[in-house]
Amino acid sequence: MKKYEQNNFIIARKKARKKFKEIPPQELAANSGADFQSDNNRLRLRFLADDYFIDYPEGEIYLADKQDKEIDLKIQILILYYLNKASGAQVKDELISYREIPHGGNQYYDIFKRRAIDPLVNKFGHQPEKLIEAGKKLNGETADTGDYSITIPVLPKVPMTLIIWAGDDELPPSGNILLNKSILGYLSAKDIYVAAGITVKVLTKTAENLE
Repeated sequence: MKKYEQNNFIIARKKARKKFKEIPPQELAANSGADFQSDNNRLRLRFLADDYFIDYPEGEIYLADKQDKEIDLKIQILILYYLNKASGAQVKDELISYREIPHGGNQYYDIFKRRAIDPLVNKFGHQPEKLIEAGKKLNGETADTGDYSITIPVLPKVPMTLIIWAGDDELPPSGNILLNKSILGYLSAKDIYVAAGITVKVLTKTAENLE
């Protein structure tokens, strides 16, 4: 990571921590699906394959089972943004595309495609069964969209449905990532492409560990 990028992330984390401490922890937990542990003043939140502790009110984040491991700044910021924005909105039965996200869906679609959809197809387009196998390791459930699809709880209130169309002799494989409409109450358009990109990376690593 370049130094100026790291500085920008550090500034973003500082601002997110400031907002975090202004919200009562019980409210943070109720709205986000996290657990608040009042005996040690911290929240416990599941993000993909791992549980994280978030100290309140400091906003320090660490892995529940590897508390000395350094957490990527992008993950720290994403977790804080999710907690700060969480509205408590119920997960719906309505799926939307990234382009349908207001305030940025069209603007950032190329980044979303480059960071999430393209790597998804590159990894799983010719071995879509691996998508299902790896997704189930992340507590995913098979869906009925496309040829192969799975819905993964990226965060407690943020499921994502990852889809592969296998293609044939004439058409190459393709893919997409659909979002539950309730995501509008939890993540911004920028946060969504970050979360989707991380999800595909974790899926890829999980699939490689299964090989």
